[in-house]
Amino acid sequence: MTHEELDKHVRGIFDQIDRMLLNKAADYAGSEDRMGNFKRRAAAAGVTPVQVCFLDMSKHYHPISNIMRGATNQGIPTQTLTERLLDQIVYSLLLWALYEEATGQNALVPAGDCGFGKPIVRTGR
Repeated sequence: MTHEELDKHVRGIFDQIDRMLLNKAADYAGSEDRMGNFKRRAAAAGVTPVQVCFLDMSKHYHPISNIMRGATNQGIPTQTLTERLLDQIVYSLLLWALYEEATGQNALVPAGDCGFGKPIVRTGR
């Protein structure tokens, strides 16, 4: 895969993430607080919103692991892998946002610094 092909591929993934975040926001937020679903569930369970999001995110790890071990031969469609990976990326972004909200940290790089014209997250290196 060339640099240009990878750039195009990643931009396509970002577009899918944008659409998923917009579409699911109406279903899950239910209020002006986009993280309201995590916060309501956290309050009901006596845990933090970050913990709720992490648990939601972790439910995708096992199916991805199964697919990586060859479970696709057992009737799991290959498309499931890309869907699960997309879910993992979205939950990672939500987890990051909840963590930053809880800690007051902001690690976003100014737009344009990532090469795709959109902010990315600094790794601390």
